[in-house]
Amino acid sequence: MKATAAIIVVVVLVGLGIWLTGNKPTEVPEGNPSGLSGQGSVVFGITDAAADMKNISDIRMTVSKIDLHSTADSWVTVSSETETYDLLALNASGDVVLAGWTNVAAGTYDEARLAVDKVIVVMKDGSTKTAKLPSGELKFMQDVTIAANATSSVTLDFLGDKSLHLTGNGVYVFTPVVEAETRENAEVAVDGQDRLTINKGTVRGKSSFGMDLNGEVKKNFQVKADAKIEIDAKGEIKLPAGLLKIQTGAAGNATSSAKTGDVLNQIKGEGGLNVNVGGALGGSPRTVSFTVTGSNFKFDLTEIKVKQGDKVRVTFVNQSGTHDWKLDEFSAKTKILSSGQSETVEFVANKKGTFEYYCSIGEHRVMGMKGNLIVE
Repeated sequence: MKATAAIIVVVVLVGLGIWLTGNKPTEVPEGNPSGLSGQGSVVFGITDAAADMKNISDIRMTVSKIDLHSTADSWVTVSSETETYDLLALNASGDVVLAGWTNVAAGTYDEARLAVDKVIVVMKDGSTKTAKLPSGELKFMQDVTIAANATSSVTLDFLGDKSLHLTGNGVYVFTPVVEAETRENAEVAVDGQDRLTINKGTVRGKSSFGMDLNGEVKKNFQVKADAKIEIDAKGEIKLPAGLLKIQTGAAGNATSSAKTGDVLNQIKGEGGLNVNVGGALGGSPRTVSFTVTGSNFKFDLTEIKVKQGDKVRVTFVNQSGTHDWKLDEFSAKTKILSSGQSETVEFVANKKGTFEYYCSIGEHRVMGMKGNLIVE
């Protein structure tokens, strides 16, 4: 099925030779650095590629802030204006609309976040419903390098038909599912009506992210389409208590059962495997903590063992030099730390296997600064 709601986030370095057609958007930042060495621009655009959603005529998403995070440990605000986007109307027109534009320094950006204030579902009979959001902050990790006088883009496609869920008591829950694509050396055009066009460029990577019912965003995740979600008396999102059948087979033919009143999410892993995110069935995930100390050029802890479904908390302490701690398969990484600094990261070990964590600075990984996470 074609995605039901899509948002395109375009990270653009506007330098010498940028391609613009028509008029520039009305909110071009003062001091646009075209032609200035070491500076660029960030452009955000929003669109929708929705399929028909039966009795729903529109999904109106309100975004109040858009930020990017650089590996130099700083957030850049792309837009702080509150805007509402009619996603299905954008689908009808096929347009991508400009959502923000600001100057940025050339460099590497590893995260983006959107402040989503509310989502209004408009029914075909004209009535409206406010969708419940597990979290108002959509934060995801996606590396993109912005080189001086070049153009890079990150395309985020919201899959609305996989994001919107109807609860047993008639309330909609919006748990965003996003597919991201990184593109370098792209050509970007903006016309007088702030419609954005992206052409050419080289695709460098694709990732999928999803928000769970607790508001956490994870890689290769989505709440199951047939999950029986309810809103309790406190307004919290839960699956109903009782006997639940959980698909665990790659082909969907193996099941297990559990009694639970807690939030129980399903994640779609590699090969179509559906796995329980909540640790032991029927309970909240177990949290396990580890401290990894780094120096030139090694980690003091080179093996970490956890159980599938555990919530893993890793505190990385850098004793000397400049290092970070990174685990690709679970989108977990610290910022680059100087001697004496530390940072804690958390993730859910939602799939079994052995996964290598490492320092991503220079050749440190090749020099032996690595270890293994074993998920049993």
